[in-house]
Amino acid sequence: MKLKHYLFIFLFIAVALIAINVTANTVSADNHYFTNGGGDGKVSTGTNWNPNNPIRGDTLNFCALSTVAVNFDSVTAFNVNVLANYSGTITVGTNVNWWNYTQLAGTLTGSISYTETIRGNFTFSAGTMTDSLLKPIVVGNNITFTISDTSNAIYQLTVNGKNLLISRTSGTSINVNNLLVNNGGSLNINTGKFVTVKMYSANGAYSNLGEIKGLGTLTLSTYTASYTITYGTINCNVKVDRTSGGSAGAGTIKLASTTIINGTLLVSSSDDADSSILDINGKTLYCKDTTIGVIGILQSSLTNGKIFSNGSTLISGATGKIDNTNINLFYTYNWDSSLGTFIKGSSTVNLTNNAIIKLASLQNFNKLNIIGVYPNDKITVTALTGITLFWNYTSLNKSTSYNYYIDGIYQGVIKSSSSGTIPLSYSSWSTHIFEVRQILGTDTMIDTSSMVFIIIVILMFSLLFISVYAMEWGIIAGLVWIVVSLVTFIPLNSIIGLLILAIGLLLMVFGLNEYLEK
Repeated sequence: MKLKHYLFIFLFIAVALIAINVTANTVSADNHYFTNGGGDGKVSTGTNWNPNNPIRGDTLNFCALSTVAVNFDSVTAFNVNVLANYSGTITVGTNVNWWNYTQLAGTLTGSISYTETIRGNFTFSAGTMTDSLLKPIVVGNNITFTISDTSNAIYQLTVNGKNLLISRTSGTSINVNNLLVNNGGSLNINTGKFVTVKMYSANGAYSNLGEIKGLGTLTLSTYTASYTITYGTINCNVKVDRTSGGSAGAGTIKLASTTIINGTLLVSSSDDADSSILDINGKTLYCKDTTIGVIGILQSSLTNGKIFSNGSTLISGATGKIDNTNINLFYTYNWDSSLGTFIKGSSTVNLTNNAIIKLASLQNFNKLNIIGVYPNDKITVTALTGITLFWNYTSLNKSTSYNYYIDGIYQGVIKSSSSGTIPLSYSSWSTHIFEVRQILGTDTMIDTSSMVFIIIVILMFSLLFISVYAMEWGIIAGLVWIVVSLVTFIPLNSIIGLLILAIGLLLMVFGLNEYLEK
């Protein structure tokens, strides 16, 4: 047999297999209504339906034709509609498969022994759902999971499909005892909505091997215990909360590894007395704006903790606290701990240029670095009476000198090759601008006494040139004055620099005039 014959047979078999597979996976759209004609209340009984014997992909409708208790005991993949005139109860009695599920009335309940595999949209609009007995496994891609009532919490939600959009028809929070986002799965939390994982429940657990994203918020809710977790890939807002009630004691979330939260972070407590604690546990945390709310605490129980807050850091109430005792480095844009408690520890706080600092009375930084100080960057310090800020300048470019100003008034010069701190202290703080400017073109430390000496030396040499040689040498003397003023005195003190510049220009004018007259 020729080669082309073998090729033809191969192609024929391949096409046939594809056709069989497509046929096997094609879902029909026939509607069937539950009548309980068979009398046993089971979905699997063909005579309980009108028309009889629904098959894979058909739509099962529950309505006023029969309101007896239904045992959903079929593993066949169906679409399910629970219509508005249905008043019975549907109980999941096996591991079921649903394409799309819609409920407008009646009651859905189940057992934690079984799962509900969802391949399409799940919409619970009205009726009753015993969510604490449901274990949905979402395998479809780009589908929506919408519910209106999670007063108890879904027993377990497993996400295997991509881009599962979580939403609610009313309210804001979807409560889950156990959230599992498996490898390749992604959970998308809708704008203004919360997925709250009740870590304190009997089966409370959190695992994210895929991605959690969206414009909503992932909340991990605790009671009195401590939970060590790996957040995984987070591209949404995060809240750490101690729920109200229960026995007395703080609830703690500990980081098990480096954590990147591409969203805002809120640590607060819903309880009136007990704290909600986020313990970075000696690890590194990246996030956007960081807010420590009511009875919230941000800390590290182990040394060498690091926080990179790509936004503002705020303690929003009197009961909030940031404890930097074991946090070696805290990087942020703005800092406001004026309403709460701040323990500086031995940490270094890095602030970007144009940052705003606001502290309460007696609060202070151990070390304060200003990042990105070239050429003219500044921070605004807003604080109360009795505060001395210490700015640590070891982070500056090691080969450059700097001047620093408060409210535009020259204070001194910094040579960053040596370590040290500068006290920024006033008898009464209101709002002050602290500014650092690089001295261009020189590495020389220049103080007030050396400035006077240099001025005298330059003046003597200028007079010497003029008196010995000729007035036209005033051009050279003037150039010397101008260059010196540009590279030294103007960066240090604008008034002295301008005066020297003016003298230099006059010398050049006189010298040029003398030269032209000759």
